Amino acid sequence: MWQVSTEGGTTPRWRGDGRELFYWGLDGCMMSVAVNGDGAAFRSAPPTTLFELHRPTLRTNAIEFDVTRHGQRFLIIEPPEQAPFQTLSLVTNWLPRN
Repeated sequence: MWQVSTEGGTTPRWRGDGRELFYWGLDGCMMSVAVNGDGAAFRSAPPTTLFELHRPTLRTNAIEFDVTRHGQRFLIIEPPEQAPFQTLSLVTNWLPRN
């Protein structure tokens, strides 16, 4: 295992040919790291910031983004708007109908 980030990150995704790794930086930026595993040693370039987009705060462990095979386009799940929380109604002392 090798660390390629300098300031941490989450949700890594590989480019189709395995020569680039994309991840969410902890500062909300999409990061890219060129890697080379040819030969006897693994090498990685310094991380590069691709763009800033605040990471969506979804309540799921599902994949929040993916990248095309060539690493040129991203698909990012984003909530449509800041939706307010839905209210929760709690009904007590109810009796079922027969």
